[in-house]
Amino acid sequence: MNTYYSAILFFLMQLAIKHNKAKVTIDTVCKNGYLIQMSNHFECVCDDGHVHVKDDVCEQKQECKEGTKSKPCADFSTCVLANTPNKYTCMCDVGYTNVKDVCVPSVCKNVSCDKGKCILDPNNEDVKTAICSCDIGKVPDPNNKNMCTKDGETKCTLKCLKSNETCKVVEGRYKCDCEDGFSFDKEEGICTAYSVFNIVNLSIIFIIALTYLYII
Repeated sequence: MNTYYSAILFFLMQLAIKHNKAKVTIDTVCKNGYLIQMSNHFECVCDDGHVHVKDDVCEQKQECKEGTKSKPCADFSTCVLANTPNKYTCMCDVGYTNVKDVCVPSVCKNVSCDKGKCILDPNNEDVKTAICSCDIGKVPDPNNKNMCTKDGETKCTLKCLKSNETCKVVEGRYKCDCEDGFSFDKEEGICTAYSVFNIVNLSIIFIIALTYLYII
């Protein structure tokens, strides 16, 4: 595919993305990711090895091919094949711009939030307005350009409905995580209790193995 047709494909994909944006709310189910909460918004965070193709959808990273969206690139960007074999460029989606190799909302290009991140105001979709959403424990300071420099509390409103799950602060964000004494079982997709019996059994097996090696 030559550069001309790649550019046309990129443009058409961006039009589809522009009219297919999904606002992330407390009820959003993130595909291949999980929901987090900051002071002023909810956000889907992608699982390892995945990137955003929409606000509520993450897809696994792959090599760049004709018609693929974002997969070898970072969040909210699209790979465009070059004329040289195995070469491609990453272009930010419509409405986003590249800042230090990260695609951020264009209106956030020159906005600093300190202990937080710049986002599009989720309560004002018609007008693209940049606001700061702060790490938990900080809130926008009206006396300092609404940067996240003021101490303040944000109530967790995430719906942590699975068994043995609760809302926790992890890396400055609220997320649903396992209660103390439980760990997440990836295969079952639930939080399971630490088994004392399993620990004891493993200890016994370890001691027997050491004894056997010592004897022989």
